[in-house]
Amino acid sequence: MSAKVEEKPVVKDTGPAPVIVRTVSLPDGRLYGIVPPGYQILDMAGRRQPARKVLKRCFCTIESFSSYVKRHAIAAQTTIQIFDDDLVAVIDDHGEEKNGVPGWREHTSWLHLWRSVAYDMLIKLDKGGLTQEGLINVLEGLEGCIVEPQAAELLDVIANLRLTATAVYENDLRTRDGDTRLSYSSVKSLRPSSGEGQVILPAKIKVKLKLYDISLVEKEVSIALTWHVRDDKLLFRGRLPQMRDVDLDDRRMIRALIHTATEIEVWE
Repeated sequence: MSAKVEEKPVVKDTGPAPVIVRTVSLPDGRLYGIVPPGYQILDMAGRRQPARKVLKRCFCTIESFSSYVKRHAIAAQTTIQIFDDDLVAVIDDHGEEKNGVPGWREHTSWLHLWRSVAYDMLIKLDKGGLTQEGLINVLEGLEGCIVEPQAAELLDVIANLRLTATAVYENDLRTRDGDTRLSYSSVKSLRPSSGEGQVILPAKIKVKLKLYDISLVEKEVSIALTWHVRDDKLLFRGRLPQMRDVDLDDRRMIRALIHTATEIEVWE
């Protein structure tokens, strides 16, 4: 059984004459192609048509993200949007099919909005339920951000607190058998762990910090410090203002900077 040879004329775009490609079919079913020098056979099965970039790039700074997007952006096709804590640029986002061009959305650039360590500390403080040691750990994490009162003085006050309970007698009642029944309430208060005197626990703590690692400016936040007793344990909480407005303002600034650098509207 011999091999079967077929010839096909293939027209090269830049050549005046067709090129002969020989295909050789072997008895075992294998197929070979023989082409002249300077030509090659490409298997187009399964290849994307037309060829395009399929890529996801992640960045850590606004500058590198913006530079990449601007370099690869396709006019009227590239979009940028914030999803939760990710800023995503879709280079080949054509939206609905226009002029026969499909929206592949396979070439993307990502910039994650990492919360700063100080912002994480604020969130932990707002959740409450912090013991004396837990509050000290949080304040130490915020030490470089505390504006008022002085961080060292605040830490010293917190570290030297102790909880005391005082019985306050309200009235008495003499029973028939001659005994006296006393009514009282227990009043808990904070005192220095050593010596006498009073503890002045600041009602407000002011901090100045960047919300995200890529934030452009620092934000001033006022924290209302409160304490309570649960199961005879002294617990603290720092109530934050409505952070959504502060957060949105920070994101608006980031969006504006990227819009200026890339000339592409950033949506959220």
